Amino acid sequence: MENIKLVYIFIGASKSASSVQNKVVSQINGLNLQIKTTGWFFSTEIEEETELSNNIKLLPLKKLEKRKRFFHNFYENVNYYKQVNNYLLNVPKVEDVYYFLRHGASNRQLFNIIENIGSKLFLYIPSHSLLENLREKQADKSAKSIGSKLFKWIEYYFYFKIWETKLWSHYLHKLKAVVVFTPEFGAILKKYSKKPLNYIYNRDGADVDKCNLREPKTSGPVKLLFMKGSSMQQPWSGLSRLVASIKQFPHLDIELFITGSMEDSFDESFVHQVGKLGKEELEELVNKVDLGVSNLANYLIDFNETTNLKSRDYYMRGLPFIQSNTMPDIEDHPLKEFYMLIPNNNSIIDMQEVVNFALNFRDKPNTSEKMRSLALNHLSWIQTSKELAESIVSKISN
Repeated sequence: MENIKLVYIFIGASKSASSVQNKVVSQINGLNLQIKTTGWFFSTEIEEETELSNNIKLLPLKKLEKRKRFFHNFYENVNYYKQVNNYLLNVPKVEDVYYFLRHGASNRQLFNIIENIGSKLFLYIPSHSLLENLREKQADKSAKSIGSKLFKWIEYYFYFKIWETKLWSHYLHKLKAVVVFTPEFGAILKKYSKKPLNYIYNRDGADVDKCNLREPKTSGPVKLLFMKGSSMQQPWSGLSRLVASIKQFPHLDIELFITGSMEDSFDESFVHQVGKLGKEELEELVNKVDLGVSNLANYLIDFNETTNLKSRDYYMRGLPFIQSNTMPDIEDHPLKEFYMLIPNNNSIIDMQEVVNFALNFRDKPNTSEKMRSLALNHLSWIQTSKELAESIVSKISN
């Protein structure tokens, strides 16, 4: 590992970090313990190169001079990737330097980047974007007219699906390796690819030490918490399924708290949509609830496995939770006892079993401390990034 250097490229950075940017920074810090890693963060918020930290620099991106009348977001991404490609073309080629790019958008300029440095590029694909975008489009209620709906579907097919499918089928095999979040997703990409491809399975980690440990103060009704992070109303979250299931068990005393912004609202009295909370407000709510809720309808995006950040967040806080997917890095680990596996389909959830699972932990002291201790050793970014670094070195050596 001594001679290998890695450049982590992140497009869409900002001076005030987003949750995604925080994740990238954590990955870089973890990787840097094994491989000398620097970050090139491209941002529209600056006009000249700026140092973000000792090993991360912000690089300027220019927006399109004139706004496109139609499909502006697509052409803006083409513009961004063109600038990144031009930057890479002007960087001297060094034998032991490799690149790691977090995938954001597919377009001809991304393909040019792959043609340029593909043999030295590790591309991280963070989601099953083809199905996720389809489900979001099907659930989108913002279009009020037939013309508006047609426009959105044209945008999906011709300015997203065609390009993303082309990436998966014709370009992934040109990379040093694709980085995926589960072996299951790696197998999906292999089916799409026209030629054999290499992939690295690397699970999400957690900033275990950046969040206060839960201090349970539970009593009365069983309280569930769904922490909504995405700005989109993701159908595979399974919130509608959960609400419908709770309604089928009216004799049970259950309350559901949902944080974050919601496009749709639930009128049921047991649902509390509390909006976006500050850190202290969120931690106070976490102390009051019995269980977290992760995604409950991942069958909609053809997943039976996950290593999603929401499950890591619950482990980090010391909050047991329910979800409809297994986790390849948890199933043979003591952390498995702290989540309840729900059938991955559209059936009514047995809420009596959920209540029993929750009440069981009320009677177990030190649950949060035990979860945090196990998470520190198994789910920290230092650990998962170490695994990623070892996989990268292995691919380079072969």
